[in-house]
Order: sequence, then structure tokens, then C-alpha cells
Amino acid sequence: MRFGAAIHLPPEELKIVEEIERNAFRHVGVLNDIYSWDREWKVHQREQNEGSLPFSAVHVLAKETRLSYPSCKRLLYMYCRELELAHEDMVREIRDKNLMSETLEKYILGIEYSMRGNEI
Repeated sequence: MRFGAAIHLPPEELKIVEEIERNAFRHVGVLNDIYSWDREWKVHQREQNEGSLPFSAVHVLAKETRLSYPSCKRLLYMYCRELELAHEDMVREIRDKNLMSETLEKYILGIEYSMRGNEI
């Protein structure tokens, strides 16, 4: 997104957003797993081969907890809401420390749009 939007951040600002980026990628990945689960599971049921078994947070959580797939999807959905709150906290901390440049703010807003757009 930085390159497509021609946002150039100096190394010190890239360091500031490292955790925000990690958090956002986690959010995007887990949401993808939640929303693609039903389709992937349907394919696995039809194909019944090892290659069709979904590699998904839903499946991993269900296997580890012995909870149902719908329960795991709900838990992971709540986890995503927590990641959103963590994002807000991290952004607030950057603002409170007066580390927010105009360019950094644009970049962080782009990350937020990516998180929201992925779910929509």
C-alpha cells in the first residue's frame, strides 16, 4: 500500500509502525480464515483427500480445543475485534507521544482501510 499510494516513510517511522503492521496482517489473515472456512470445508468434504484439508485458524483452533467449527469461528471473530482495539491503542500511543507525522497518519489510515475493507 505504501508504494501504490506513494507514501515514503523514513526508517524511524517504519520502526514505529512495525507492531501496527503485524497486528493488521494478523487481523486480515484470521478474517480470511473465518470467512473462507465454510467454502474450504465444503471442498474438503467433497474431495476427501489430504490436499483439500483446510489450513486454517478455524481448523487449528477446533483441533486444539475440541470445540465445534462454528464456535471457533465466533471465538476468532471476537479475537479480530480485540485486534482492532489493540490497533486503536497503538495509534493512540503514537499520537500521545507526538510521533505522528502527516505521512505516517496517512499510512496508518491506509492500514485501517485495508483491515475494514478486507472484512467488508
